[in-house]
Amino acid sequence: MPWAKETLDAPKEFARLKRLYREALKGSGFHNACKVVYLAILMIQLRNGSRVSEAIEGLLRFLEEGKREVLVKVRKRKRETEYRKMIIPQELSKGHFESSVEVYKLVEGIKSEFQENPKKVVRRITNWAKRHLGYSTHALRHAYITYYTKQGVPPQVIAKITKHKRIDHIITYTYEALGEEILKRGF
Repeated sequence: MPWAKETLDAPKEFARLKRLYREALKGSGFHNACKVVYLAILMIQLRNGSRVSEAIEGLLRFLEEGKREVLVKVRKRKRETEYRKMIIPQELSKGHFESSVEVYKLVEGIKSEFQENPKKVVRRITNWAKRHLGYSTHALRHAYITYYTKQGVPPQVIAKITKHKRIDHIITYTYEALGEEILKRGF
């Protein structure tokens, strides 16, 4: 599988990200500020089954508007402009991003760089996740889809939430995970 050795367990990974985020809030310095901001973005991504670029925009809108429900542009659509709703996890607070000078400066830098070159910011966060967490950010999207499929949510609904244009992407994700489970389980 290209995203992770095994499909991540969405609730367990969210709990892990939350724990790492809380630990990072206690630290200081530039590297710790990166940890706070990147973990927040990954929590938003996993909570919404979004692309990392949509999670970045979600965080920026949350910090700008102060609302836990924000609309962000669907990044994969080139010809049409479509928006999706993002829910900001309760664990994130605007105060976390305003109380630390390092975190505040980093967010301001991401905001201006994201407007100029969003792919560069996405690449930086993706590389950070691979280095520090051991998986690609896309693994979080995959975990979200797999989790809700196992909960019995129809693929059409998941595709609407995640803004997949084609349902066969959802089916591919879920059948990969199901196939792995069957192979491991045996008779």
